[in-house]
Amino acid sequence: MNNPKKRRTVNNMSKLFKKLSSNITEVINACDYDIEGSTLGYNIINYLCNSDGNKKITRMKFSSLTQNELIESFQNRKENLDGNYYAAGITRHIIDFIWGVNLTRALSVLARKHSGFHSTISIGRVQGPTLKFIVDKEREIQTYVPAPYWEVEVYFLSDTGDKFKAAYAKNPIDTQQEVNIIDSMVHKGSTGVVKDIKFRKRKYLPPAPFNLTDLQSEAYINFGFKPSRTLSIAEQLYLDALITYPRTSSQKYPKDIDHTAILSKLMNIPDYNKIINSILKKKVLSPREGKKTDPAHPAIFPTGETPSRQLRDDEQKLYDLIVRRYIASFYHPVELKSVSANIDVNGFIFILRGRTIEDRGWLVVYGKYSQISENQIPNLNIGDEVIVDDILIMEKYTKPPRRYTQRSLLLQMEKENIGTKATRSLIIDTLYDRHYVTGESVVPTELGMRLIEIMEREAPKIISVDMTRDMELQLDKILYDPTISEAVLIRVVDEVTDIIRLLFGKSKTIGIDLDNMSHATRLAKKMMGSCPKCIDGSLIIIRSKRSGKRFLGCTNYPKCKASMPLPQRGSIRKIGTCDVCGWPKIKVIINRRAFTSCVNIKCSTRKAGA
Repeated sequence: MNNPKKRRTVNNMSKLFKKLSSNITEVINACDYDIEGSTLGYNIINYLCNSDGNKKITRMKFSSLTQNELIESFQNRKENLDGNYYAAGITRHIIDFIWGVNLTRALSVLARKHSGFHSTISIGRVQGPTLKFIVDKEREIQTYVPAPYWEVEVYFLSDTGDKFKAAYAKNPIDTQQEVNIIDSMVHKGSTGVVKDIKFRKRKYLPPAPFNLTDLQSEAYINFGFKPSRTLSIAEQLYLDALITYPRTSSQKYPKDIDHTAILSKLMNIPDYNKIINSILKKKVLSPREGKKTDPAHPAIFPTGETPSRQLRDDEQKLYDLIVRRYIASFYHPVELKSVSANIDVNGFIFILRGRTIEDRGWLVVYGKYSQISENQIPNLNIGDEVIVDDILIMEKYTKPPRRYTQRSLLLQMEKENIGTKATRSLIIDTLYDRHYVTGESVVPTELGMRLIEIMEREAPKIISVDMTRDMELQLDKILYDPTISEAVLIRVVDEVTDIIRLLFGKSKTIGIDLDNMSHATRLAKKMMGSCPKCIDGSLIIIRSKRSGKRFLGCTNYPKCKASMPLPQRGSIRKIGTCDVCGWPKIKVIINRRAFTSCVNIKCSTRKAGA
């Protein structure tokens, strides 16, 4: 631990634990009941609180911080130390340490060996494969060759004066020849005849209760919250006893949950009174649940407690999302009626599609967070004639795959089973902090691209998704069979040793590549984008030789004298470009606290406190 302040804090806390536990007979572990919490509790008890080995060790298990649940958990504590959870947790920590520290050290040494300059080339067990997802996607985009296609739509007029649009049944069209034939046969004033009408009814079940990934996904869609921000807000709501423990994979409620009590408490909040009242009239409460489970914690749901303070805007948004998702799970399905009508114009079929909501069901509660919508169409009958009012022929080109957003990247990590529910968002943040990726749509930097290229060529195991996924499966098995922990560790040590031998066996070529990359690293950390004054210059972080202070200056100096002062403390990362003035927007992190701002001290967003 290189940080003296952190080291002092840990030492002081260690002394406090030893002092408090010197004359006691029982130690109660009330850490979070999951792998991380169990590992933390085990280490504190085993190394700081139970030196004589004679103290009674008990465990409290709870999923919310409400008074009733904490009292019940205390009264029913068990005599155990979460051996399986500890074995899984400590093994994971050791593996991540062995993997991350040794390989980061090896790559950094190889880069330094060639140039003599200090460089840190960061890599991690999950970080590498995740970066490869992003780089592979970028390669698809960059090598994509657009292909032309056409779409035809027609605006019709009914005899009642209704105007509506229908799409050609064979969209998209691959050839210009077919488009020309349609254009010659379908034109303004042509008559269309309704040949067929099909009706279909469909029910949409209520959404399952949230697990962490689902919550992060919905918060990103509705509020634009990054996954790590959602987790941070959810943890604060948990500490305020407003929701259950958020770091869970489960979509199921506890078997002994008292839904009536929770709903009755939520009725004290005016926004939810009416939508809950109809639920409590039911004789039996049977909410919908999902399929995913978690051995440690149930799904995320509100405790029913009323906020004891004024929630911040982002906290209120997330709390409302969680509460409404919970209430919606008790509602009946949404019923939709869809209709499709085939309209024949000189032998060419155009399809009119519409959808109406016949029963809003759970949309009464969760509608503002749902993507379900209506599309009203005029009433038509088979045999009705309609007139072509306009025809649209649109030439388009196929588009490359979309870049990852933080949400879709999170879902990809879950799909591939790399990382954990608690660490995936942190891995994504790390990629930004290392300057491997940038932007809201996650784009690999030149640095990130080059790292993956080098690893693919020289040491592909470092970024292997299959190996990382297999390792996750082995770690999961330790929860049920802790005896395999040693074998898993030995395997990882052997794999890392083989990789390091491979790297140093190619030290010259890898060293040159990594050294070039490390120069790019230092430059990437300084570059803040193009200069808004001279356009062709770049803004870069500069430290004054005279005063030692850092500021933003243009690479075209002295031709361009654009400059702006920068905060003198903390790390700085560009997060975008200001929409108002065109200067960079930055994120500054000082002692784990962060703020964002436009660097332009004259920008109106700074004056407004944005």
